Amino acid sequence: MFPDAVRRYAVEGAAALGVPVDMVAVPLLAFAAGAVGNTRALRVKAGWVVRAILWLAVVGEPSSGKSPALDHARRPLDALQDAAWEAFRLALARWEADAAAAKGAKPPSPPRRGRSWPTSSPPTRRWRRWRRCWEPRRA
Repeated sequence: MFPDAVRRYAVEGAAALGVPVDMVAVPLLAFAAGAVGNTRALRVKAGWVVRAILWLAVVGEPSSGKSPALDHARRPLDALQDAAWEAFRLALARWEADAAAAKGAKPPSPPRRGRSWPTSSPPTRRWRRWRRCWEPRRA
């Protein structure tokens, strides 16, 4: 039912986890259907359209390896989602830079690390003078 690469992924994952193959293959099928979503439909005949909607469950005793099998089946989807998020993050940064350039402003630079003065020494005279300018005058 699965292509060779997907079948091999499910069989090898199940063998590594020590669970039946269906504990990996069923969630893998569910994640594939979820990834397809409403973007595709199959018209079986006039008036009858089938979408990739599946109701699946993995049933087993407690500690039978259901969660590790589910995690293994989700790994390819996580990789696709991470790649999509990184591409979005880069595109958003590029868009923000273009928007700032269009307004004539330069994009903000990353904050500088460090302190304004070493914590072990007192503030400089210039800082004290500047602070005096902004403090309210005493009567």
